[in-house]
Amino acid sequence: MKFRLISIILIFYSLVLFAEEIEVEGYDYKLDLPETWELLDAENLAQISFTDMDHVAIFQVISFPGDSFFTSKEIMEKIKKQLAADGESSRFLFNGQDSFFADFSFKAGTKPAKGHFIFINGTDYDYSLMAFTPAEYYDVYKASLLSALDSFSLNQEGLLLPGPVSQFFYPFPGPNPEPKKIRLEGRKLELKIDPDAEKVTQWVAEREATLLSAYSVGSMDAWERFYRILYRDSYSRLDDIASAVIGFYREQKLDDISIALKIMEWLQSFEYSRSNSVSDFLMPLTACSEMTGDCDSRALIFLIFLDHLNIDAVLLVSPVFKHSAVGINQKALKQQGALIPYKGEKYLYAELTAKVKIGQIAKDVSRLDAWTAFEVSY
Repeated sequence: MKFRLISIILIFYSLVLFAEEIEVEGYDYKLDLPETWELLDAENLAQISFTDMDHVAIFQVISFPGDSFFTSKEIMEKIKKQLAADGESSRFLFNGQDSFFADFSFKAGTKPAKGHFIFINGTDYDYSLMAFTPAEYYDVYKASLLSALDSFSLNQEGLLLPGPVSQFFYPFPGPNPEPKKIRLEGRKLELKIDPDAEKVTQWVAEREATLLSAYSVGSMDAWERFYRILYRDSYSRLDDIASAVIGFYREQKLDDISIALKIMEWLQSFEYSRSNSVSDFLMPLTACSEMTGDCDSRALIFLIFLDHLNIDAVLLVSPVFKHSAVGINQKALKQQGALIPYKGEKYLYAELTAKVKIGQIAKDVSRLDAWTAFEVSY
């Protein structure tokens, strides 16, 4: 569900807790802030700010008319001067648009503050994104600050592209792809994958896992956002792989449902592995590249591929069984098996770590009320 901020809403709600996507109407951007962050000030939607539930960290977005600045450097220099800030900054491209990333230290009143800033020279609007905290709390909040910044997206299309922090650390698309072959039904599909893109997308997973660890295990809102952020960072990185795999099966004149079931079988053939890191799973780009991964890795891959096929699907997660799977709308499949209800629809269980048919579920994870379904696409 999306939460749209408009002036009428803000008259009635001075503080709103967020665990969903936020659309700031009229300014052509969206946010997906960490769970329990609150709306702090939105008297003027061109200067909107949020804070964590403890009111320690601040995230602010300032929107300027698109003809206000010639370059992102000008925006950066204006804000730096206003704050009397010190620190380093560097230019990068965010979705092809001139941008600057900065680490600034400054005084917030009388207290030292520290944080990260992104400045974007857009078309209809220019933006200043500021995420900071008192300097003494910076290390505690660093992952949260970066995550908030990385949740920013320009328009609807931007929701399927890596966030600005990710694109600052490494350009998207990756500029240095290397040849890679992926096995598929006895054939080897020739692709190109940038190994440094694999590193940055895994870094996003580790950052989000660090942030997630601050919430209770049963906080499904936090888990849902965790998967949404990783889905977004991964989606367009898998474009070439999805196109090659789906194209391979379309050459065999298969319909989209048959292709989906073939992809499920392909994912079931992956070697089971975990990353032994904070996140403990491999991001989809590496999982596809190496044909290895756990239930989470394969579920995100499958959901992205299903979206390419325009097939309605949801992520299935069970904290009880510590397992993930995918649910495909039964209306699309017209088959029987284990069904998980979600928003008035029924989704057929798709296991990805064992070679079983759609709808089949292992007895030791078959208590259906222990499963939660949610959407990870925007």
